Amino acid sequence: MARFEAKQINKNIAAPVAVAGFAVSTAAITATTISFTATDTISDSGTGFAFAVGDKINISGTASNNGVFTILTAAAGTLTVAEAIATEGAGASMTIEVVGELVTSELTTSALTAGNNGTAVTDQASTGFDVEGWLNSASNNIVTIADNTTEAAIEDDQGREVFARLTEDTGAFTLNYYVLIAGTETPHNFDSAASLKFIVQYNYEFKDLPYDFNTRIPTNRLLEDPSTGAGGSDFEEDLTIASLNTYPDLTKTPVTGTKVAIYVRGKEEGEESGSTTRSGKALTWVSGTAEYDLETTDSVYAKYKTFE
Repeated sequence: MARFEAKQINKNIAAPVAVAGFAVSTAAITATTISFTATDTISDSGTGFAFAVGDKINISGTASNNGVFTILTAAAGTLTVAEAIATEGAGASMTIEVVGELVTSELTTSALTAGNNGTAVTDQASTGFDVEGWLNSASNNIVTIADNTTEAAIEDDQGREVFARLTEDTGAFTLNYYVLIAGTETPHNFDSAASLKFIVQYNYEFKDLPYDFNTRIPTNRLLEDPSTGAGGSDFEEDLTIASLNTYPDLTKTPVTGTKVAIYVRGKEEGEESGSTTRSGKALTWVSGTAEYDLETTDSVYAKYKTFE
């Protein structure tokens, strides 16, 4: 007679865990005083760094060092990073901004009450389908984020929904911020203070699965790059001309891929006409293209689409 041995099989299921009241970092710097020394040092002679150990930073405006890096040590004038960098001198205008930050302590606190009836679960990364812990590998590591008070989705200045991915390295968990631009996940920086509620996925042993886990599933979805379409709301504003042939900046940022209409003396003199060019919110009157100068006495207003 064949002999069979009973074996216990762990049954696991992933379910969302909400972490409330997380204050995001807005640390960023744009300066001409930043330099790089191979293989891991970034310096600022203006001592303007306000970053923290563990921050993921996005660097742009350099000749050789654009990209995302992880901070190992941080001081006002010097950073060291985990990834290799190339030697590059100061002089160009470079930007460094936070696009990810540690949430290890927040997850540790959440794990104390994340189980059924508020019991504790194991605070660790899930390394397999049958291992309890925080899901941190693609594509299961997507994190929904929302305003902590209103629970509304967070959007960038072009109306794209901001989301995150959870990653782990030797026990340290990082929330990495992104928006989708033409289908590409692009690092995102928060340029103003925000308190978030973020929803991460935990791989529960069945015995620990909260009875109400199904009600925690987020309902908002990612909005892919509305800035390339005709989205946004119509916005109109008067423009006060303070000096000859000089516009003030627009109040809001127009939707990318759309054009601003400018009406001067009852005539359309915006981007379509060629009398006006634009970069972001900044408008430039193209002298000589129109039949007249832009005078301080002119009545001028702008009409455009915006997500702000």
